[in-house]
Amino acid sequence: MRKVIKIKFKDTGKSYYFGSYTAIFERFTREEIGAVINSVWNVTSKNNGRYENKKVIITRGFIEPSQKRAAATRKR
Repeated sequence: MRKVIKIKFKDTGKSYYFGSYTAIFERFTREEIGAVINSVWNVTSKNNGRYENKKVIITRGFIEPSQKRAAATRKR
């Protein structure tokens, strides 16, 4: 499984997907998000992978690989 982090901006409704919290803060400023990376990381780690403020909703999830690919990877 691979981790994926979704950030949704409340004012525009646009969503973006990233592989890490660092990648989010490389793309957007803390002013755009309304938080600093440490706050987001701390809250998501304690709140079932979810952070929300007046500007954004950030959720953490996982991507499942296809069963064929997973089986091929295990055989190596």
